[in-house]
Amino acid sequence: MAIRDVRERMERQLSPCPSSTRPEWEQQRPAADAHKVTVSEATFTMLGFFLNPFTFSMPFLFAQSGLVSLLVLLLAFILCSFTGRLLVNCLQVLKDAGVPRPGYGDVATMVSGPRFGLFMQLLAPLECFVYALGTCIIMCKSLAVAFPSLGAESLVSASCALAVIQCAIPDKAYAYLALLSTLSLIGSLLVVFAYSTSLPEWSEKMELVVHAGLLPNSFSLAVFCIGAHCCFPMLFNAVGSKEACMQALQLGMLLWLAVAAVSGLAGYYIFGPAAQAIIIDNVGLDVQLRPYPAQVAVKALLQLFMLLHCQLKLVPVSRPIAELWNQVLGWTVDVGQGGVMSMLSGLPVFLLIGPAAYGLMDLIAVVDSLCGSTLMSLNAIIFPSFAFVVICRPSGAMLWLSLSAGFLGIVLAVFVPWQYLAHYTPSV
Repeated sequence: MAIRDVRERMERQLSPCPSSTRPEWEQQRPAADAHKVTVSEATFTMLGFFLNPFTFSMPFLFAQSGLVSLLVLLLAFILCSFTGRLLVNCLQVLKDAGVPRPGYGDVATMVSGPRFGLFMQLLAPLECFVYALGTCIIMCKSLAVAFPSLGAESLVSASCALAVIQCAIPDKAYAYLALLSTLSLIGSLLVVFAYSTSLPEWSEKMELVVHAGLLPNSFSLAVFCIGAHCCFPMLFNAVGSKEACMQALQLGMLLWLAVAAVSGLAGYYIFGPAAQAIIIDNVGLDVQLRPYPAQVAVKALLQLFMLLHCQLKLVPVSRPIAELWNQVLGWTVDVGQGGVMSMLSGLPVFLLIGPAAYGLMDLIAVVDSLCGSTLMSLNAIIFPSFAFVVICRPSGAMLWLSLSAGFLGIVLAVFVPWQYLAHYTPSV
């Protein structure tokens, strides 16, 4: 069936229901104007997504690619800002067509029918699952240093159990906890840099380009941080306005760019090639990776900030997965409202995240690199670009820019995994 026919069919299906049947629809999907958040609250929430624990990998990004990483971060910011706007425009078209709370599955259905809609409806929460997985792993690795007797299994279990309880907090209130999470991440970075002042020497070895072949891998790592497009529909529905949504996204991404660039450059200047995949692992080591004692206060502050940042981060990224679970069960619960039903919706999510985090505890670098180039490229670059072309039908420069972004995402998704494996797999 032609794309135009599919779109016209979807528009008929999404047209406003008669008054006699509309209440039944609203019972199935909560009204979009309920529990609205302000632009500031939306910015806090999205900044919490962007400044995720993989921001601690920014010095490692600079160490493997060099000062050219500043350009890599800028390009990732420009690309993800552009595709984010494309996605928001698609969501607005669906809302105008009568969908009260449009999501990834609705956009995909309008592009290519219900099967593709189901595929993207499953793929978007998978990205959130990877975010939650990485957050849980990084927190437990950090706390294991302070509580070695507990073991990774106990730490993961305790974290997931606490996260289920946190699911009872509604999104409007959780926006401020997301801000606290972001401030805790910045606090963790400041603690690492404060520790570095006690080192006998700094690396101060900065090169323009270290490994040119790893630039695409560095780009995928940056996209992993900022390509949280799977959560944009949640933001769009929460603020209820395309303009407010775009404003919150732009502010959040600009702040991410500032923090990522400053922390990456500072960490590279201090630790040089010794910058670890997660910069907090450099605490307790010198620039030659030899053991170097850290003050008790430094360790305590780092553990506190990491606990606050990662634990508070788990609930927002679990919301889209919980919504999918509710749809599978046929529940009409809006997880953003909080309460007991939101806790029950989050329980199966963390029953999956816990074992996955424990099993992949030592493979975090592989997870963020490969998922950043494949899963995030599809959700954050390829899909929004081509969906915008089909749904909004741009012309002129916007058409070519959208198509170019989509094809760039395809190249990233194909080339980076091959290049990554070629670099890190020993030759036979």
